[in-house]
Amino acid sequence: MLVLTRKLGEAIIIDNNIVVTVLEKASGGVKIGFNAPEEVPILREEMFARNAVKDIPRKRKSFGDGMLVLTRRIDDAVRIGNNVKVKVLNITHKPHISDYEIKLGITAPKNITVNRKEIQEKLHQ
Repeated sequence: MLVLTRKLGEAIIIDNNIVVTVLEKASGGVKIGFNAPEEVPILREEMFARNAVKDIPRKRKSFGDGMLVLTRRIDDAVRIGNNVKVKVLNITHKPHISDYEIKLGITAPKNITVNRKEIQEKLHQ
């Protein structure tokens, strides 16, 4: 598991085409936005565990600019496709900077790249 800390508004890029953005602190958790190709299923972990892979819906409800927004609490996870998992590990308030730090754990096969968005942008300049 790769562990990355993100502040509100910061993002992670998975496999060069999936963007996971920490949007805002929510009651008891954090809102996370997912931008991914339509054919990539995104499910809350508890839904993934209940469904056989063949039952994963191909269409998903999204908001605004096509971003799927889910609220997750500490230890909650989201499945992206069949083999990537993003889990909320910790939410820390930093009062001296009036911000939150969200620690995410990403589990993915070694052939799938995972980068902080600012690093990904530097790599592609």
